[in-house]
Amino acid sequence: MFLFSSLAFGAGSGTTVTSDVIYDNHYTDASVRVVTVIFTADDSDGSIPNTTLNRNTTGITHGSIKGWHLWEMFIDCTSGVTPTDDSDMYVYQDGNDLIGGNGVDKVDGSTVNSVYPGIDGSGPYPRPVSGDLILTISNNSVNSAVGTITLTFK
Repeated sequence: MFLFSSLAFGAGSGTTVTSDVIYDNHYTDASVRVVTVIFTADDSDGSIPNTTLNRNTTGITHGSIKGWHLWEMFIDCTSGVTPTDDSDMYVYQDGNDLIGGNGVDKVDGSTVNSVYPGIDGSGPYPRPVSGDLILTISNNSVNSAVGTITLTFK
């Protein structure tokens, strides 16, 4: 019982892939893959751990994301404890931000934002995935803030 209460009240921080779904379009040969990630900021300093998305990430159920193209992301932090408005999101592959800075100021507690891959703040430019993706959220200072990020691949 003592161990349970420490887990319940000392939640810390983390990210979890909650779903990985492939939707087949039966009218064309195209499919859409949707990966949903939930994050929780640290309960003492508000930091949010990076999330690495690859075939070995718990919750990625359809194998590698290599070969897919990142098309769009939705950031929803409008319920529960909301993060610092205008926090930033980046999606790195081999050290490069696939969304080209388009995630700056897009993590908000009052608005669901859509972010598109780009180059130097422009876009949308769907970006091919050839390696691990590292999802990073910075500039949050709200302890235990939560949010959902939905990544769409084609």
